[in-house]
Amino acid sequence: MKSKILLCLSLCLVLWGCKEDEPEPTSVNVTMQSSSQTLVEGEAPVELTIELDRTYKDLKYLYLAGAEGLVDRETALNHGWITVGTGDEQLYLLRVPIPAGEKKRTVRLWVAKDEVYQGNSTYELKVYSYENEVVLPKTSLAIKYQDTTPKPVFGIFKNRELDVARTVKKGGLDYLNRFFLTVFADRSFTQPQKITLTFSGTAEEGVHYEKEAQVVLNPIYPARPWQSNNVLVLQIVPTANFDPEKTIQIKLSAAEDGVIANGETYNWPVTGEAFTLENTFTLTVTE
Repeated sequence: MKSKILLCLSLCLVLWGCKEDEPEPTSVNVTMQSSSQTLVEGEAPVELTIELDRTYKDLKYLYLAGAEGLVDRETALNHGWITVGTGDEQLYLLRVPIPAGEKKRTVRLWVAKDEVYQGNSTYELKVYSYENEVVLPKTSLAIKYQDTTPKPVFGIFKNRELDVARTVKKGGLDYLNRFFLTVFADRSFTQPQKITLTFSGTAEEGVHYEKEAQVVLNPIYPARPWQSNNVLVLQIVPTANFDPEKTIQIKLSAAEDGVIANGETYNWPVTGEAFTLENTFTLTVTE
């Protein structure tokens, strides 16, 4: 009887030893879940749970892509970022460490409230692993981002009448007869904005001038309110006759993802001086 017990113990030890010595798989299986499908600027964070299908004897790193600007500062500092090239693509990855003996890690997504307009968008978050010296995609998840910052208001600064009207002689613009308009925004924005223009007046398009139907306003950094873009809006035809004088009203008529001003009053941040934001500029051209 004693010999049977010893034999059983020996067999158990052998089997246990085989299990311990069994090599861990080189390829990992990963799942990802979120506490909410929508992240709202300035509101409750969204918790992203990244989980392996098993535990490992050593520290295991996974890598999260697409989370730039969504991960809170503390998480970013603790985990660290790396940049990896995969073919033609350059990935900016957040390291996600999963300690030995554990299967999952939670990443906190949160965006502080600010006065910079980013707009609503959808982020495609992807998890990668590093296997056999190759960065491989493992799983993905879409998170909707909701911006609570008001859309920017675009317009033409007016402190006096000369700010929204100008008279020039033909050939009195630049050497290419171009006219540029300065467009202000009441707040910063992160994506280029298309502004639609309309033209009216006594001058005729194609006879006296060639117009730009749309202009693009680019973000300016560092972000702060009341920055401006100087954009080309029209070009005078040098052979046209401007006797009698001709007028061209240039109107900001629509913004792709913003609001067009309509004479609202503001105060300049530094001096407190009052001004209005207008949507129309009048250019008068003479011989």
